[in-house]
Amino acid sequence: MGLETVIFEGDSQALVRVLDSAVACPVDIEVIVEDIRRGKHRFKECDFQFARRTANTVADKLATNGLQCVGTRTWEFRPPDWLREFLDRDLC
Repeated sequence: MGLETVIFEGDSQALVRVLDSAVACPVDIEVIVEDIRRGKHRFKECDFQFARRTANTVADKLATNGLQCVGTRTWEFRPPDWLREFLDRDLC
């Protein structure tokens, strides 16, 4: 995508702290954390920030749906109806 500066938001304060520093993380997610740490060097600037779940209902709904979903779902021009109401709320 050619991005140089990115900010990733997460609703796990503990995970954001781990990603923002070189502190040890739980063994069960260590491989994922190391992949993320290596990947952040692809950007000129990369920051991880904590965001309360209530501040981004769209991300929360997408994650919940992804865990419940079987198969692959994509959209190109219009988000699915179940997501539109949350997108409208986040715009306010």
